[in-house]
Formats: sequence, C-alpha cells, structure tokens
Amino acid sequence: MEPLDHRMSRILQLTNYLDHNLSSSVSVNTLAAQACYSPFHFERVFGDAVGTTPMDYVRQRRLQRVALRVRYESKTSLLQLAHECGFASNASFSRSFRQQFGFSPSDWRRGAWRDYLQQNLQHMRELEAADPSPEMKEYVEHWAGLRSQYWDVSSRVQIRRLAPCGMWYQRFFGQWGPALNRQVEDLIVACLRSGIAGDNFWGCGLSPEDSGIVRPEDSVNDVGLLAEGPPPPGLLARQVPGGVYAMLETCNEPVTMQWMHEDWLERQSVWTADMCRPYISQWRCSAEGVRVRLFLPIRPV
Repeated sequence: MEPLDHRMSRILQLTNYLDHNLSSSVSVNTLAAQACYSPFHFERVFGDAVGTTPMDYVRQRRLQRVALRVRYESKTSLLQLAHECGFASNASFSRSFRQQFGFSPSDWRRGAWRDYLQQNLQHMRELEAADPSPEMKEYVEHWAGLRSQYWDVSSRVQIRRLAPCGMWYQRFFGQWGPALNRQVEDLIVACLRSGIAGDNFWGCGLSPEDSGIVRPEDSVNDVGLLAEGPPPPGLLARQVPGGVYAMLETCNEPVTMQWMHEDWLERQSVWTADMCRPYISQWRCSAEGVRVRLFLPIRPV
C-alpha cells in the first residue's frame, strides 16, 4: 500500500483527537500548533483533506453528537449536554442547533428528530436521483432489495460487553453510496494483496453518529480491519472502544443497523443508546458465506 502523505496523516490524527475531545475549547491557532503548521497553511491543508474549515468541522461534530444525546438522554438537562459537547452557553447552543437542524433542542427532544429524519431521507433521495450513473442505480436497487427483505431482528439481539481492541483504518470524509463502496473495496483489496490482511481477517467500520441525522456529504467513517500494533504504511491505528453493546450477528442474511434501532432499541425500557461511542460493523468472508456483526452502543436508561 502507498504510505500516507505526512500532511494527511497529521490532519487525520488531529480529527481523531478532536472527535475524542469535543468538550474542550479549541481555536485555529492551537489546532495549527498541534498539527505543526502555521494557522494559514493549517486551514488550507485541513480544507483539502476534510472538505471544510477546522472550526466548521468542530461545530458540525459537536452538533451531531449533541443531537443524538438530546434524543436519547432524556434525564440529562439540555444545559449539561450542551456543556459536555463543547458549547460555551445555552444561547449559543440553542442558536447553533436550530440553524443546523431547523428545530429547537427542546422540540427535538419531544420528537422533532423524526421530522428531521424524513427531511434527511428526502435529501438523500434527491442526491441519488441527481446521479444517473450505473453505479448509483445499482446502489439504489441494492438498498431497495434489502428493505424488501426486512425481518424483525429483535429476538436475535444480544447484550455483549466488549473489550477495547485495535484497528488499522483509513478515514473517509463526505463519502457515501457507490463512492464509499469503491473506496472500501479498494482498501480491502490492497490489504489482501499486500499481505496485511490474513485469510480470516475481520473487516471493521466505525460510524460516530446515526446516519439518519447526518447528511451524506457530512459523514465521517473509519474503515479497515481489526489488528493490533503499529499500522503498516497507508493506514492509521486506533482503538475500537469497549463497553456494553447490543449485538446482532448474521450469516448470509440481510440486515441493517436501522432495524436494530426500530425493532429493538425503540422498544427498550432498560437500555438506551450511548452516543459517546461509535456504531461498529464487522464482517468476515468464509466458506460458509459472509458473517456480519453489528454493535449498537448502549447504556442503562
């Protein structure tokens, strides 16, 4: 595999740091110093790598995180959630939240997130319709076929406590649909050809937020394989967070994380989502077929 450009590597490591420190106060100058750039060059290099400015990235990630916590942490005050997600005041939090989602935090908690889910779904359909390529057509047909094979997954969901483990990965900003699929396929093929991935490797994907509230062009995904130790050239290393998860394991069966939400999580009185940890998808190809494990982070209500 081709080694990562040193500039890209530093920016990727910085975004990983930001994702784990959203409550911390940051500025362009402090971030530039951490990445070993002047503020001017830092903003340019960051924009080339991520597609947005550093402070817009931080703001967007904070809003995505707090939106999910407002939805699921009904016993925690909005002021506390705003503070824990890096907002200096309730006024700035409420203003930024409404600008991003079109609803106040209070209305969101009372159920307005469902309206936003529908708006985001319509936005995705418009993006799909605007792309006439055969790859997009195949992508749309694949998901339509998957939805037609829906089954109630609730009886198969199990509670598991995972230990933290290592992962070698690449991070994809704003990639979705066929473009993301191509990137992931190219990555896995490169890992196999180079010998980085063994015959029985587990592929792994981490999504920090529910795709239902994140516009496709704003998505952030880490994709790679489970592995320990220093990463080979072309990949970064990180920890897959441990803790309690709802797990669904399948083999050659259609499944989506959305079904876990609708069939299991929404019916829960004991567990709720823990949006301080990412969604985890794992997969392995074997003689029996494709095994898939989906992990939804949870905590007691």
